[in-house]
Amino acid sequence: MEPSAAPDFKKLFEKAPGLYLVLDPQLRAVAATDAYLEATLTTREGIIGKHIFEIFPDNPDDPSADSVRNSRASFNRVVQTRQPDTIGLQRHDVRRPDGGGFEVRYWSAVNYPVLAPDGSLAYILHKVENVTEFMELKRKGVEQAKITDELRERSFKIEADLYERSREMAETSQKLKAANEELARLYEKTRELDTLKTQFFANVSHELRTPLSLILGPVRKLMNADRLDRKQRGDLAVVERNARLLLKNVNDLLDLSKLDAGKIDMEYARTDLAWLTRFVASHFETVADDKGIRFTITAPDELWGEVDSQKLQRVLVNLLGNAFKFTPPRGAIRLTLAPQAESALFVVEDTGPGIPAELRQAVFERFRQVDSGPTRSHGGSGLGLAIVREFVALHRGTVAVTAAPEGGARFSVSIPLAAPEGTAVAATRKVHPLELDETEGTPPVLTSERDEEAPSPSAPLVLVVEDNPDMNDFIRSILQEQYRVSSASNGVEGLEKALSSRPDLVVTDYMMPKMTGEDLVKEIRRHPDFDEMPILLLTAKVDEKLRVHLLQSGVQDALDKPFEAEEFLARVTGLIARKRKSQAALWESHALLKAVTEGIDNSIFIKDAQGRYQLVNGPGARRIGKPVAEIIGQDDEALFDPAAAEHIKWQDKIVMTKGEMLTFEETRLVEGKPRTYLTTKAPHLDANGEVIGVLGISHDITERKLAEEELQKSKDLLEERVKERTTELRKALQVLKTETEERLRAVEELRRREQMLMQQNRLAAMGEMLVNISHQWRQPLNVLAAILQTMAISHERGTLSGEILHKNVNRSVELIEHMSKTINDFSFYLTPDKTTSTFDVSEVVTKTIAMVGETMHDVQVEVQCPEEEVTATGYRNEYAQALLNILFNARDALRDRATPDPKVTIRVSGEGGKSVLTITDNAGGIPEEIMDKIFEPYFSTKGPDKGTGIGLFMSKTIIEQSMGGKLTARNREGGAEFTIEV
Repeated sequence: MEPSAAPDFKKLFEKAPGLYLVLDPQLRAVAATDAYLEATLTTREGIIGKHIFEIFPDNPDDPSADSVRNSRASFNRVVQTRQPDTIGLQRHDVRRPDGGGFEVRYWSAVNYPVLAPDGSLAYILHKVENVTEFMELKRKGVEQAKITDELRERSFKIEADLYERSREMAETSQKLKAANEELARLYEKTRELDTLKTQFFANVSHELRTPLSLILGPVRKLMNADRLDRKQRGDLAVVERNARLLLKNVNDLLDLSKLDAGKIDMEYARTDLAWLTRFVASHFETVADDKGIRFTITAPDELWGEVDSQKLQRVLVNLLGNAFKFTPPRGAIRLTLAPQAESALFVVEDTGPGIPAELRQAVFERFRQVDSGPTRSHGGSGLGLAIVREFVALHRGTVAVTAAPEGGARFSVSIPLAAPEGTAVAATRKVHPLELDETEGTPPVLTSERDEEAPSPSAPLVLVVEDNPDMNDFIRSILQEQYRVSSASNGVEGLEKALSSRPDLVVTDYMMPKMTGEDLVKEIRRHPDFDEMPILLLTAKVDEKLRVHLLQSGVQDALDKPFEAEEFLARVTGLIARKRKSQAALWESHALLKAVTEGIDNSIFIKDAQGRYQLVNGPGARRIGKPVAEIIGQDDEALFDPAAAEHIKWQDKIVMTKGEMLTFEETRLVEGKPRTYLTTKAPHLDANGEVIGVLGISHDITERKLAEEELQKSKDLLEERVKERTTELRKALQVLKTETEERLRAVEELRRREQMLMQQNRLAAMGEMLVNISHQWRQPLNVLAAILQTMAISHERGTLSGEILHKNVNRSVELIEHMSKTINDFSFYLTPDKTTSTFDVSEVVTKTIAMVGETMHDVQVEVQCPEEEVTATGYRNEYAQALLNILFNARDALRDRATPDPKVTIRVSGEGGKSVLTITDNAGGIPEEIMDKIFEPYFSTKGPDKGTGIGLFMSKTIIEQSMGGKLTARNREGGAEFTIEV
């Protein structure tokens, strides 16, 4: 059966037949059913997001209206008590949607609280029962008939509902049957997976036992050798201890897999249970002495029973190991064996933290631990008590846990004294001695003595926070050759040592008792002075998300266990080196800041968020009246009188709260004399933009204030003199106004004459072009006349064929098009530019030469253009005008000086994002004494009837003012060179 699509609950709610309105805790509408909207004459768009009393106010025309007051009281009760509340029948005046007054409604309502998972109020469900029609019928006196009809209608509706419910129940039953079948299939699949898991554990356990045996055997052999020093023997002891711990966990997994597979057999033998109890307890006496625990054993002289001695031994070892693990030093543990009617009762009691009542059944589940969080104080796999329960059950016994009289845990195990009837029972069975490390009650002790030579007292200090003594000792052994090392066994101790010793680096485990490594990092980072302290976190949880989270929370580096000693040492060295480098830079900047602040007269200070001075320069100390050493670390209450200190604290609070700069003047007694200071305070921000204190600078403005007073006196005197001069200036102003008007008229006249000269210059150019055009048109017109005469003669003679006619017409069209193009070019040139454009410089040069070619028939003009396009932006025709002026100037110079082989060379190029146009002639150049004057208006070397002196001036004006370019001139060998850059 294909699963149905998830229902659209929003649509289902809106289509529900009841009158429901959903409000948030601020009484704003969140959702409503269609029936509610219809009954209240509202729309969903008109009410969602609005306050309920904005939607349904009291009728302003009804002074007795109380619906808002009653509703508000009900809502308040729901908010305060988190319990449903009913509003009795009341009248509501509902505003008509067209704004034309109110309509009367009668309804009763119930307000239901909808709570969030944390118990807070999430929504209020406002359910309304509309009885308006009933009240109206009652008012009209015909309610009884209407009520009877309504009851009959409701009866029919109930019958229909019963039929619908029975149909739904049948469908539900069918779905339930299908769900049961699916559940059965999933159960079989789970059993199959459980079998595979058991087999996997068994296989893994067998595979691990072989390499562990090959580790323990050679290690024990090496430890028995005589040539080992203390360090080597200690390292081998760590290997052996942790290998045996791993072997114990492997054996536990193997036993559980055998139990699941039903492959553990009971080997009953007649055993003295009292002797077995004392034998097992004897292995814990050294542990009790080391921890100062009072360990008592109470057992009869002998108590014989038919048991599997090896399994019962495991039960007692696990219970005692658990007790020694959780019992604090100087506590007490009792082991009691007592005979019962047909069984033996073993009781293990301790003075540890005990087991909460709600977890006393769960502690026997596999992998279950009472303290299973990252701050747990004791390790373990969570299998010890599960094996106890399984082995006790194999003996047909019982195990239970309650509270001991001292508040700790009390485990009681009842074992039948007789084996099941028909079971083979051996006479005796050898009991093997226990390995002490298998008890889990003998953790290694954190050592501090090492054989290595102590590092230099100036070596960096590394704090190692690790709860596993072997791992703690191993890390210290890696570091002690190069660094001073301090260690802690939990997060709380690590925090205390970090704050007191200020190490260069903290190496911390992630999961530790009392405080996790992550919490340790957070606590360290809460102190601003420790922001730069690098932290390397070690974790056995190979989780990339956790690594990223730790790096984001203030850890500089994270390393997964197990790790290589070389990699660990390299990371430690790198972190310390970066910190030292950062500190050196910080001290250098601090020294520079101090040197800079000491060299200026202004008072400079820096305070932390608590108002303690972190820096003050010499002038600032003199202003306060104490040496710098007595100011650093003190607040204003220790340096000033109470009133002044309170005022300063008020200023600092404004600066830090608002995050704004504050500037003010203040007067203080310094060395018995009043001094005035201009002080500016600003918020001191860290790298994240958070306010961490106050920065301040004060400038002694006493002399300035005195100067201001003198200045005010001078100002008053000056004002008197100003009044005297004002009358004189008014008269002078009138004279100046008259002169200015005359000068403006002169300037206007000058502009008019300049425009006339410019127009004359343009007309002169037009004249040159007209001469050229008349020459260009003379030949085409002669040819056209000849063609027409030939056609007329041919027509008279009758020899004008279609081919001749067609040929002559085509030739005539070509001549006409040539003349038309000449007219267009001339017209385009004469049209003033209105806007700037980007144009091809080579094209402008070519067309300009073509238009004036006839006027320069006696001068050789050579144009050199690159293959690639060179463009300029500006006024195209004005650019051509500037080129024409320069060309005509060169032509006139060549003619006046009768230069043999007169020549003008025009080169187009692009350089540095600009277009460059050079015009070079061979007329001998421009005299050096007039080189600086050639672009001045009205300057000309020609006779009075040969030039206006405006041409080059206009060209420079066009290029530099209109187009933002540059026009320059210089002499080259044999002539002058003009360069236009745009």
